[in-house]
Amino acid sequence: GFYTVPFGQVPVGKVVHRAVTIRNITADEVVDVKMLPFDHTNTFSITSTRVPLHPKGQKGDHSVYNVDFSPPHEGKFAAEMVLKTPQVPIRVLLTGEGMSPRMVLEPHTNEVELTDTAMRQPVEHTLVLRNTSPFELPFECFLEALNRGNFNSSAPFGVHPKTGLVPAGETQELLVSFCGDHEAVFGTKDMFTQLLRIVVPNQPQELVVKLVGRSWERGMFIVGGDLPEWLPDPYMTRTCQQFKERRNKTPETADNLVSMTVTLEEEVDCGGETEKTIRVGNVTINEVNTNGDFTI
Repeated sequence: GFYTVPFGQVPVGKVVHRAVTIRNITADEVVDVKMLPFDHTNTFSITSTRVPLHPKGQKGDHSVYNVDFSPPHEGKFAAEMVLKTPQVPIRVLLTGEGMSPRMVLEPHTNEVELTDTAMRQPVEHTLVLRNTSPFELPFECFLEALNRGNFNSSAPFGVHPKTGLVPAGETQELLVSFCGDHEAVFGTKDMFTQLLRIVVPNQPQELVVKLVGRSWERGMFIVGGDLPEWLPDPYMTRTCQQFKERRNKTPETADNLVSMTVTLEEEVDCGGETEKTIRVGNVTINEVNTNGDFTI
């Protein structure tokens, strides 16, 4: 006889189990079943105990062959399991398809800016994971490669949930948060950054998003040009000293002058024009909105 055992679509690296039962349908004969050599063990594996099959209705009238399918890569796979009996051979076609998991970000992005917020005031952003595979997929989030931490040792960036299962064709929201407890003293070149890595088992394409955070000590801020050059400060001594000096100043004595270099990079012919944009903003502090003035 000829039979087919379909495994369907299976994620690469995952193992799917099927049980194939061989039953003696003769009423008065013991049947000896022998499996012929099987050379597809890298994709399909078969385990069984070879025992004679007793007549139908008696104890031991059937035997179970445990078949596992684990696709090593994408593609369609097939193998034939042949069981030899005194009457006719039994041929069982094993079929399955390996599929790589596919989880994507919507919309696709390599960087998320959680910027321009008052220090110690959290800001949030929502990322959407979509499972485009025909089966559910697990995921796990890792935050790594933090370039600078908070002075109070708290984590400036966070993500929730960190793990989960996304059903086939469904989505999962990831809430990314940022809360810096100090202003980057040397400006935008020294703002908070960290990598968010979303791991989906056996997915060939990595999901990595750079998180960028920028918090301000005062409401008014300016970005878009080059602030004074950032100097290496591995032990944070200069940073902490400047932070302390700035915290000791009163609003009346605080230095409100910001030096910024704006470089117009495009070459301009005589009589021509070029432009570059800088941005002045005003953040909410302690849920209080106040107007801000600036002079250039």
